[in-house]
Order: sequence, then structure tokens, then C-alpha cells
Amino acid sequence: MQYEGEEHVAYDGDGGLDQGHYDDGSEGGAAGGAAPGSSKRRKKRAYKKAPDAPRRGRSAYVLFSMEAREEVKNALPEGSKVTEVMKGIAAKWRELSETDKEEWTAKAAQDKDRYEQELSVYDGPLKVPNKRAKKDPLAPKRAMSAFLHFSQSMRPRLRETYPEAKNMDMSKMLGQEWNRMSDEEKLPYQTKAHDDTLRYREAMTVWKDGGADALASHMAARGETDGAVGKYEEDGDGGDRT
Repeated sequence: MQYEGEEHVAYDGDGGLDQGHYDDGSEGGAAGGAAPGSSKRRKKRAYKKAPDAPRRGRSAYVLFSMEAREEVKNALPEGSKVTEVMKGIAAKWRELSETDKEEWTAKAAQDKDRYEQELSVYDGPLKVPNKRAKKDPLAPKRAMSAFLHFSQSMRPRLRETYPEAKNMDMSKMLGQEWNRMSDEEKLPYQTKAHDDTLRYREAMTVWKDGGADALASHMAARGETDGAVGKYEEDGDGGDRT
């Protein structure tokens, strides 16, 4: 079963492939076939590239990847995974002659020179703290996924049956039960998630146009409160499974 966000590809802050994750197809690199983040969840970086800092020079393989990506993608069946595209790019790179690779090596050298020239006249920070912007407490509560609606319904029953279970164990049981369910059994929760998404979009429009007072009046007119949804947003019951 595939969850939202399961297909993830690392890009750097400038729109290019992150050289730290996709190499030239040598053994052990993701371009050689290893899926990014396949074994361990990467620790969130404490710092990120400063928005105004010069973009680092890209390697020959990264420059080649950027140009070859659309061609490889279009040659694959519709709906192919990102990892299949990356494998195709790596295969094309390995097929290049040394003479052809020299062209990309020259382009990488030019990009490195560009970076060094820009860096020589740049006097700002290269990195800034990677802090997530805080959510406005007055903003509408985000829509819940189908799995979170299921968890909200089932967690009290599991808690009653297994009063000594830890939160981690509860979340694991909920995930296992969700995975066992048929599409028909999941449909009511998927419908709730769809309706909740519509509710959130409408509430966001009201909030952006009229602020907190307009949102409060909107919710009161609909007989809504903001209580339960926020709790399950932060509960960590397995994320946006659908």
C-alpha cells in the first residue's frame, strides 16, 4: 500500500538534483538503483541554504540529469515511479562515451567558476537555521486524512480493550488494522476526508478574507468547533495514509 508522500526525491534549494543523494551511477549511489531514504529516516538538517546565497556548482552528472530527465520520463510508461526515472538517467549516463562525458565535465567546471565568482562578491550568510514557520493558532484546523478519521473513531475502542497499551503500540495496531481493511471498508473514512478537505478550503477562504472574527462567525453558523481535529493532527497516528 502506498501512502501520500511515499515517493520522495531530494532536490537542492535551487531546483537541481541534490549532489549528496544522486551521484554518477557508481555502486552504492541512488542513481545506481538504491531508493532514497529506503532504510533510515534522515535526521532533519539544522541549517539550510540562505535564500540569497550563490547556488553551488553542480556536478557533471547532475547537469546531465537535469537535461535527460524529461526524455527518460517520456520514454517510460505513464505513472512510472521517480526511482525508475532515476535508474533510466543513470543507465543513459553509463552509456555515454568518455568523450561525451567530457562535455558535461566542462559544463560543471564552468558552473563551478560561476559559483566562485558569485561567492567572491557575496557578503551574506551561506546557511540559515532550518526552522519551520509556526502555524497561526487562529487559522482553520487542517483537514484530516482518511486514516486519521479512522484513528479518531477506533482509538477509544482500542484504548478500552487495551488500557495498558502505550501510544506507540496503539498507533501500530491502528496502522495494522487499516492495512487489513478492504477498499469498501475504507470508503466511509475516505468520504469524511474528502468532506473535511472541502470544509478546510472553505474555512481558509473565509479566514484569509475576513480574519479570525469572520472565521468564528462562519464556524458558528455551521455549528462547528475546532476541538478534536487539532488533537489528532499532533497525535502522530501514522501520518497521511489514505
